[in-house]
Amino acid sequence: AAAEKKPVDFVLYTGDHTSFADPRTSAADTRFYVQNITDALVALQRTLEKQQNRTVPAYPMLGNHDSYPAFQFPPRGPFHAYDSAAECWARLLPASALATTKSGMYYTALLRPGLRLVVFNSLVYYSHNKMVNTSDEDPGGHLAWLRTTLDRARTQGERVYLASHIPPGYDELDVQQQNHAELNDRLVRALAPYHAGPVVAGFYGHNHINSFKILRNRDGSGASVGFLTSSVAPKPLENPSMTKFVFDLDAPFTVRERINYYIDIAESNAQGRVVWKTSYSTKDSYGLADCSAASMQ
Repeated sequence: AAAEKKPVDFVLYTGDHTSFADPRTSAADTRFYVQNITDALVALQRTLEKQQNRTVPAYPMLGNHDSYPAFQFPPRGPFHAYDSAAECWARLLPASALATTKSGMYYTALLRPGLRLVVFNSLVYYSHNKMVNTSDEDPGGHLAWLRTTLDRARTQGERVYLASHIPPGYDELDVQQQNHAELNDRLVRALAPYHAGPVVAGFYGHNHINSFKILRNRDGSGASVGFLTSSVAPKPLENPSMTKFVFDLDAPFTVRERINYYIDIAESNAQGRVVWKTSYSTKDSYGLADCSAASMQ
């Protein structure tokens, strides 16, 4: 209950605002969807800012459904989905993030002094994406940007929250490869030296289910936790849900608690209004003191 009363410091939106592939969809439709979700995020910002009397930034990204043709993303722009995102998200992102959003759908922003958000584009590596050459060691220079950004954060003494739509590795529900195997391996190798620092945690969408991963350095020297959040648009037999993370406001910015909320559909229908409930808390339900990699292990 105490965690529920804590103020919101930022909102992270992990993509997939378009439905499954529809042959009637066009580039204009995808632009409409990006604009629509941007309007919703701006409205959410205004609500939170009114409640808290301070600015609450929102950081969006695209999901694999949010393009035309479906699931197709080139390593580099110009590309209509990247252009639409950069133009619409000018209302949300700092100017420094818009250029890389437009060129490759990745960006970085400072969440607070000492804590950096690094959003990388995993859509390029997606197993259904045919606009990428899987033999390319670094399509579009994405991994070079990621290494440079993480190196700079380490040099400056910053901690990092990673974020992307598709997490590295396998789908926990379907036990299938998420990304092209060669590109997934290159991504995992690129991230490997940073799990002991500066990376603290990662936040991902895509699977529409609650899960988490432990990502380790290859030599075993450190690990970080990757959180997979559930979805407002759930898979069958699940409720629409959202996740709240409670984290320390000072270094090393440990994630203290994960709280999952869901819409009780039966009760909502009965009452004629949306009824949110808490499904679990890592602290209250599982007795975890924090959500560090060691605790989640």
